[in-house]
Amino acid sequence: MRKSISVYAITIPCFAQMPRSLTTLLAKGEERAQALGFDAQNLLDARLAPDMHTLARQVEFRCTQAQEAVCRLTRQALPQLATPANMRQAGALFPA
Repeated sequence: MRKSISVYAITIPCFAQMPRSLTTLLAKGEERAQALGFDAQNLLDARLAPDMHTLARQVEFRCTQAQEAVCRLTRQALPQLATPANMRQAGALFPA
């Protein structure tokens, strides 16, 4: 007998874990920036390599990935998110 598994079970737990991790990383980055005396905005504007997107844009992509997957699976309209302009907006994308 085949056991069935729901789409929810294979997507949502993974999508729920990712923002928690990213929220923690953003908070640690902001704390470290403050401890070193520089503006945390520099982190959001930074690129690890010249051909990469900024961290702010990558945060937007991370949010969009989960939302679009859920919207597509439930046949809802796709949301439009703006790239966060600062650490507060980036953190606000991941409600506690």
